[in-house]
Amino acid sequence: MSIMSYSQHYYNCVANNIEVYFEYNNSVVFDTGKETITSDGCNTYKCKELSVITKCELEQYGGPSETHRYSRGDNLVIQGIITFFTGNPLTVYHSNKSSGGVTPIEYEKQEIHIKIDDVDYSGDLLIMLDRLNKEPELIITLLDRWRKAIYLKEESYDADLYYDEATLSFFHIFELFGESIAYELKSKLENNIESMLYQHFKSYYYSESQTKQMVEQNTDNHQTAFTVSIDGIHTETGISAFERSETALAAMKDDARPEDFRMAHTSDCHSRNRTDHFST
Repeated sequence: MSIMSYSQHYYNCVANNIEVYFEYNNSVVFDTGKETITSDGCNTYKCKELSVITKCELEQYGGPSETHRYSRGDNLVIQGIITFFTGNPLTVYHSNKSSGGVTPIEYEKQEIHIKIDDVDYSGDLLIMLDRLNKEPELIITLLDRWRKAIYLKEESYDADLYYDEATLSFFHIFELFGESIAYELKSKLENNIESMLYQHFKSYYYSESQTKQMVEQNTDNHQTAFTVSIDGIHTETGISAFERSETALAAMKDDARPEDFRMAHTSDCHSRNRTDHFST
């Protein structure tokens, strides 16, 4: 038999012009409207008090003291969300008091919103909560990395102690983004690479309107579509392998024009459902 238990954590949020309310998993977070004062040992800050209430289901052998352990996961995610929107780290060190027990904790239910310095980010918050529901592992990891990086950066303000670790955390975020889209991008390339290459060559190299077929009636067994043979205008005889390669390279330039060539030795041909290629 299990019992329901409730925990409440209060945080000092450095972004003291924050108005927030949202629900995540078994928790709800909101600003109490109260201002608090906190100090980091050197400076004193005016903060806004945030409250996080979490409902936990405990096993019958677990006492109310276990509530904080069960609520830790939700609290870490909420800390990450607030850190992301405010740009200031919110960690366990910013919690000034907490309580727990089996008595339900009352609070006023509100519309989901977050506003900082009179700027409304509610739409972005709704998107984040939706992504948390659809891709919890990725988004939670990203939020945790972001919160860690911001915290280490702030802790390095005076002594540059953790800048390397903070930078590494930021790079981990890029890696996670890359890994998250790698499969989708690979599948897209594999499915479309042939048509992409065809469009590329059609756009940048000779098109059928720029070249003429060598013969009007092609009687070749394989219907090989040879066009009029050419040499680059800059070549001498155009016969050597070297000069033929120069002709081919010149023909593939983005700004290649018919007047850059003369009728001669290098035969280009139109392929069917493939990119153009040269044969000699």
